Amino acid sequence: MSELKLLVIITQQKYVERILKEISVFGTKFHTVYKCKGTATNQLLEVLGIGEEEKSLIACTVLSKDVEKIDDVLLKKFHFNLKQRGVSFTLPIGTVGGPATLKILSGVAVENAKRSK
Repeated sequence: MSELKLLVIITQQKYVERILKEISVFGTKFHTVYKCKGTATNQLLEVLGIGEEEKSLIACTVLSKDVEKIDDVLLKKFHFNLKQRGVSFTLPIGTVGGPATLKILSGVAVENAKRSK
């Protein structure tokens, strides 16, 4: 099985629904969206290229084999290479509470449940 990652995307709130729709194609699971108000200095915002508009943080699990594909979508469809569009990164998920939890987070348990219906 491919390594499990936590995908974090920070972007303008107006892009959230479209991004969720696009990344769901790659089997991302457990989307959590937080509305954010930053406290970073203007200088740091400029370096990150995310500006001062209302932001949302999207967090979800994804298999490492799909990360590059999602990055391509964020670049090509949402222009994350331009200032104030967004930033994304992944964090490794090193351990979880057992094999059942791993299957749930990676979507294996969901797929197995769909097949058994």
